[in-house]
Amino acid sequence: MKTIIRGTLLLMALIVGGCGDKVNLEEAAVPLAAGIDLDEHNQLRFYVSNPVFGEKHSEEQQYNIPVSSLRESRSIQDAYTSGALEGRNYQVYVVGRKLLHHENWFKILDVVFRDARNTVLDRMVAFNGPLEEMFTVKTDKQPPLPVLLRGMIDSKSKRGTTVLTTVQDMHRQIFEEALTPSLSEVSYDAKQDSFRLSGTALLTHKGKYATSIGYQESVLMNLLKKDATKGVSLSFSIPGEPNSDFFSLDKVSFSVRDIKTKIKSSYSGDRFHFLIRMKVSAAMTEQLFTFDIQEHADILERKMSQQMQNQLEKLIRKFQKHQIDPVGFGIYARAHQYRHFKSNEDNWGDAFSHADIKCNVSIKINSMGTIK
Repeated sequence: MKTIIRGTLLLMALIVGGCGDKVNLEEAAVPLAAGIDLDEHNQLRFYVSNPVFGEKHSEEQQYNIPVSSLRESRSIQDAYTSGALEGRNYQVYVVGRKLLHHENWFKILDVVFRDARNTVLDRMVAFNGPLEEMFTVKTDKQPPLPVLLRGMIDSKSKRGTTVLTTVQDMHRQIFEEALTPSLSEVSYDAKQDSFRLSGTALLTHKGKYATSIGYQESVLMNLLKKDATKGVSLSFSIPGEPNSDFFSLDKVSFSVRDIKTKIKSSYSGDRFHFLIRMKVSAAMTEQLFTFDIQEHADILERKMSQQMQNQLEKLIRKFQKHQIDPVGFGIYARAHQYRHFKSNEDNWGDAFSHADIKCNVSIKINSMGTIK
């Protein structure tokens, strides 16, 4: 009985204590999306989007302010809001393209990690354009910006068409010598008056923008990283198949039911060598040309395997051209050729650009769909 009484008193104390410092929703400003970029005068600007709640309605408030640091921005944000600023609840951090063209911009986020009250699970997004455009455009076709961006990243990363990079992930990637950072990339489509996910932005070791890749390349990259879940979809054009004047009828598409990716590394001739082996179990989802799969499945499997291998090799050459390693080949090199990696870790991008990389892809069709 004494235990029950003590528990009841403790619960009442917690309830009373919780009510004592409560903040009414309509009296609070809760920023959910934040952005950083440089304006036309190279002045650092901080962008905020937060819902404003009232007794009868709610709306989204967006504004941008010139700052010299993110910590300074907090007091300035408070001056623009009608309620008490309840910070540290950001769902998304957006980085503008102009800022991404500068090295070491990530140091600006120092306060996020230094202040233990901040969260580090906010999604990070690269915007293909000036950030002012994102935080000033209001479209009725899509949900509020924080909801849109978080939902877009979470759902598309599960399909492998982009990456899910949190602030904590970005910190790890920046300070990891054996790979380079990657972020989801969003663009604004003026014709559709909508924001859209355009793929993945790839950065150098110092965080500078290097290049972008689209949906299919993002899927291939995630397959190499072993981050793609079952069910991701790929499409290829099969050489030699007939086409029409208006339609691409040489297409074949499949979803990945199972995949085994192995990457082996070695070192000889003053360069690193990597061998990639992929075994893919595929379910056919589209075939726009006439082909008897039941009789000649092995022929189609070889053609699909070759096309996937060609695209993987092309993607890796793009990585090497820009001296970036978003897959993390350097992690394999460090694990198996530690001595050689240590002598190249300060300039891994250059060492990786001279590496010899070979791919071997084998696709097995285990489902042809319901069409005979």
